[in-house]
Amino acid sequence: MTVRKSLARAIALAVVAASVLMIVGSSSAGVDTRATVFFVHGLPGGGKVDICIGGVGEVTSGLAYAEKDKRKLAPDTYKVKVRKATKADCKGDVIAKGSVALSDFANATLVVRTVDGKASITRFNNDAGPTAPGEIRLTAAHMMKGSAVDVWDNGSVLFTGIARGGTDEDLLTAGGIYSLWGTKTGETAAIVGPRVIDSTSEGQAFTFVMVGTKVANNRLVIFKQDVGTVV
Repeated sequence: MTVRKSLARAIALAVVAASVLMIVGSSSAGVDTRATVFFVHGLPGGGKVDICIGGVGEVTSGLAYAEKDKRKLAPDTYKVKVRKATKADCKGDVIAKGSVALSDFANATLVVRTVDGKASITRFNNDAGPTAPGEIRLTAAHMMKGSAVDVWDNGSVLFTGIARGGTDEDLLTAGGIYSLWGTKTGETAAIVGPRVIDSTSEGQAFTFVMVGTKVANNRLVIFKQDVGTVV
């Protein structure tokens, strides 16, 4: 083999090796390990808010009461500040603040609500695991002011005695239409809702967050995620 051919072969092998490395690297880099974070505004009468994340900036602007937003964040520990909404980023007065640690693939909800008379941030983790074929997951989160609640589904109690700040979940049949509302535990008069979940299909997870300080301003905030199915 001539020197020229040897050199050409070496160059060709180097190009192939570089291409393989690029493919492997891009494959590894293509895995999205970011956390999914839902923000829920649960302060009635507090006006619109901006959500600011330390090292990231303003991630949600002008969020109104009983509205939600979703963001993807790299795994890390963040300082979160809820500010009165202003035209300038992260310049409004701080209403509530806290710290949140997010791991790879974390899935969490942060609810801005009143706790012990002051605005606070409450976190709960969302179950984003796959469901069985033909099923959906329903999670209820009690973030209102007041005592424990029951959650009703189409006229029957689905969850009993969810404590304030707590959650509960169950699996329902996909394809169904579900009317949901909340009552004080052991009572029948609705204090929040009803809201209807329809167009359900397998592999979905629905979360509804109950927020408010009294019946007149209690609201249901619902969000949906596709979580897939397992046999």
